[in-house]
Amino acid sequence: MFVLDKRSEILEFKGVHGDRAEVREGRRTKFVSLEELFGVRPTAKGELVTATTGSLTGIALKVREYRSEECVVRQPGKVLRKHETDPTLPNSVLVQIFPYIK
Repeated sequence: MFVLDKRSEILEFKGVHGDRAEVREGRRTKFVSLEELFGVRPTAKGELVTATTGSLTGIALKVREYRSEECVVRQPGKVLRKHETDPTLPNSVLVQIFPYIK
């Protein structure tokens, strides 16, 4: 999820076309400058997010532990092996991918 110019309207990100992003606002699709979009950061345990950089970019993740600066995340359906641990990522690289219904 993204917001435009840090206003409260939430936009659905559809794709990138050159230096512009295709977004959906309600039923209307429009193109906006990439510089105008800001990701909606995680705010609670249970939210679905994705990373904007690194090896987990574009992969759906679920927040297992929320902290003010970072989150422990897990890929839904993935079973960890004995030696594996859930990754911890800074909130600055995470964006919500679906609205969390509380």
